[in-house]
Amino acid sequence: MITKAIIKDGGLFIPNVDLGSLHPNREVKIEFEILEKQSNEAIFKQAAGLLQHKKIDPLKFQSDQRNEWDG
Repeated sequence: MITKAIIKDGGLFIPNVDLGSLHPNREVKIEFEILEKQSNEAIFKQAAGLLQHKKIDPLKFQSDQRNEWDG
């Protein structure tokens, strides 16, 4: 099986793979090959100005986020 893994939250996320159902109660060997490497600086440069044309009230945004966390 070949699939794409995504680096996320300090770990790897492998979508649509349930290793438990593939090999129950057994170890699974995974070999990694880095296909594309992107620096954090490049990611920030790509995201720069992404919300430039959006009318976002920062205080309302913060309040909405806190309400979501509390809810």
